[in-house]
Amino acid sequence: MTRDAGLIAAILTISVLAAVPTLAQTPTQVPTREGNIWNGKDHQPTEGQVQHNEQAAGVAPTQAQKDHNAAVVKNLDRQLGGCTTNCP
Repeated sequence: MTRDAGLIAAILTISVLAAVPTLAQTPTQVPTREGNIWNGKDHQPTEGQVQHNEQAAGVAPTQAQKDHNAAVVKNLDRQLGGCTTNCP
């Protein structure tokens, strides 16, 4: 039983000592990716890019959908206090 306990203690000691240097390291490099930007490029499309791609693919929203979206945004703006009277 003593031999098994010594072996387990040795394995645990080696595991802890092997992990300590990696835990103590501080980052010396800039991360290669943060959010939607990596390799120095912004990978988040703009609204204009999305609209252009939708129109090119033939899936652009109809005028009724655009009007509905504008009404929803206008209503949200009112609820948040951004516009109270004579909103466009």
